[in-house]
Amino acid sequence: MAVQIAEAMKAGSNGGIIVTVEESQGSVQNVMEAKVRGGDYVFTTTR
Repeated sequence: MAVQIAEAMKAGSNGGIIVTVEESQGSVQNVMEAKVRGGDYVFTTTR
């Protein structure tokens, strides 16, 4: 599902928005890693 969302965002923005999808151990890890990465946004979802 995440890959489809990423593809839709790229298509809908004519390539202006590129979304990278990465697998992780869970939402807590995603939030913790957001602090050390360069981006300002983090999206997470449950299974």
